[in-house]
Amino acid sequence: MHVAVAGGGCHFYFDAHTGKMVVDPATFHYVAQKPTGFLDFFTSINKGFKGGITIIAFLFMVGGSLNILPKTGAIVAGLSALVKKIRNHSILLIPVLMTTLISRQYNEFIKEVRC
Repeated sequence: MHVAVAGGGCHFYFDAHTGKMVVDPATFHYVAQKPTGFLDFFTSINKGFKGGITIIAFLFMVGGSLNILPKTGAIVAGLSALVKKIRNHSILLIPVLMTTLISRQYNEFIKEVRC
């Protein structure tokens, strides 16, 4: 079940027999308003940076690494050595590397979300 908030109220969504998420109009109810104060408007940027600092730092580190590694030639040397070792099965290299990298990043993301 999902909740959508719009216009000072919210609806509950449910999965109909068709498999689509549809709004149940009978579940609409108003929610208490929380207006943003003058000071809250300016401190919200700081709170956003505090909440996303791990992602921001990660992006800076990855960006820096991707800028340095091509200059050292480490990526080319590593991939060349890997291709030489698996000569006849090099077509499998792309799916294996993509699966490995994506699953590792997904696991790190899940750890971050659960904390």
